[in-house]
Amino acid sequence: MSVIQYFPYDHLDVTVGIYKNRVLQTGNDEITLYELRMSHPYKQKVIDADALHSIEHLCLQYIYDRKMQNENVLFFGTMSCRTGCILIVQNMSTSDVVKLIEEMFQYAADFEGELPLLRMSDCGNIYGHDPLQAREEAARYLAVLKSNPQGNCSYYNS
Repeated sequence: MSVIQYFPYDHLDVTVGIYKNRVLQTGNDEITLYELRMSHPYKQKVIDADALHSIEHLCLQYIYDRKMQNENVLFFGTMSCRTGCILIVQNMSTSDVVKLIEEMFQYAADFEGELPLLRMSDCGNIYGHDPLQAREEAARYLAVLKSNPQGNCSYYNS
C-alpha cells in the first residue's frame, strides 16, 4: 500500500501554532487550508471533544456575525484527532488570516452567555459541549499565538 502524502510535514515536529497546509489556485481565486494546532501531537493532551465542539460553535458564530462565510471563509471545523481546527479561506492574506484567528479565539476566550448554534436544527449533538473548558483552551491557544514576537510568521509552514 502506498503512503498518502497529504500532510506536508512530520506530525512529530508540529508544535502549537498555525500551519499553512496547502494553497490551491482555482481561476482567479486562491484557496488556502490552515491547520490551527492547539495541542502538540503526542507531547500534550488532546483537546477534550466537548470543549473543541464548543470552540467550533463560538468560532463559527464569530465568522457568521462578521458575514465572512461564503465570502472569504469557506470552512471552519475541528480536526478529528482533537489537536485543533481547520480553516479554509479564499483570497485572504496571511496577515488577515492571523488577525481573524486571533479575533476568533479572543471571542471564544471571552465568551459569556448561552452557547450559539445550540438548537437541534443547528447541531448534530447539542449535548456534547463544554463552554467553560472551551474558554480556557481558547485563551491558552491565543496566549501562545500572541507570545510570538514575529507576529506569528514563524508559525507558518509555507
